[in-house]
Amino acid sequence: MKRISSRRGFSLIEAILATVLLAASFISISFLLSNTTLSNYDLDVSTTAVLLAQQRMEQTTAKSFEDIASVSQTNFSGNFANYNYEVLVDYVDPANLDASVAGPTDYKRIRVIVRAGGWNGAITLYDIKTKL
Repeated sequence: MKRISSRRGFSLIEAILATVLLAASFISISFLLSNTTLSNYDLDVSTTAVLLAQQRMEQTTAKSFEDIASVSQTNFSGNFANYNYEVLVDYVDPANLDASVAGPTDYKRIRVIVRAGGWNGAITLYDIKTKL
């Protein structure tokens, strides 16, 4: 007598269920990867903007007190042409360094703002330069 094997394949319902579960897993993983990619892009752009802002601030504060002046929005060159900067310089009240004043004082507040095309954020650095 021959023995009949109890092995059998997947039923159609089992195959469909496995396909649906596999598809749901791939969708979840692709969603996670796309969010991670966007976060990494934002982090990369903001880090570059911070470094460019620091560089521009160092160049500005290295000037003499009299030579420090505002610079209208200007693009960086070379690999960073997608980024632009603006330097805003105001005289400030020595008693309140947050308050701009019209007349010359011995204190200037310097703001460097860096933006990137296609990025909604902006990096702003502040510094105070004294005449003394």
